[in-house]
Amino acid sequence: MKKAARSTTFPVIIVSISVCTDYIEAAGIADDVDGYLFRSARRKTGQLTTNPLFQQDAHRIIRRRAKAAGIETRIGNHTFRATGITAYLKNSGKLEVAQHIANHESPRTTIAL
Repeated sequence: MKKAARSTTFPVIIVSISVCTDYIEAAGIADDVDGYLFRSARRKTGQLTTNPLFQQDAHRIIRRRAKAAGIETRIGNHTFRATGITAYLKNSGKLEVAQHIANHESPRTTIAL
């Protein structure tokens, strides 16, 4: 069963904003406010395209970088999401907020992370 696409907003920490701002400036995409934030790159040049970076490509990048860093645990895109929400809850975060961040309908799903 495929999930329906839903838009959600959630709080971010200041460091995340700074990292994103640095990325946007370095990528040269600050003026393209309607474009994709994470974009595919041309193979040999590494130059960003206007096309989106697909989930499977992001997953491949994460696995490749983890392997290069000596991380043998199988990780992927969802690992960061689950880890972030778990860290939030362990640091006295509210379950209702974590549920909203995760875009879960039930708090039981959020606790299961």
